[in-house]
Amino acid sequence: MLFAYARVSTENQNLASQIDAIKLFGVEDENIYCDKDSGKKTDRKGLTDMLGRLRKGDTVYFYDLTRIGRNFKHLITVE
Repeated sequence: MLFAYARVSTENQNLASQIDAIKLFGVEDENIYCDKDSGKKTDRKGLTDMLGRLRKGDTVYFYDLTRIGRNFKHLITVE
């Protein structure tokens, strides 16, 4: 199954360009998870919800690595 994650840091920013790029890979709307929250936070609802649905063999798309985490330590500890 295909999943995707998009994030912006503030309520004033727009997720549209990230979502448009992700949809090019064929991800269905109901499998796109989003957050409007700082990348410093590790308890983002959209990311947590998506990670909870993943199963072996699933694919996750995201616009940029910085959308998942702000630093390498966070990136390698996301479960």
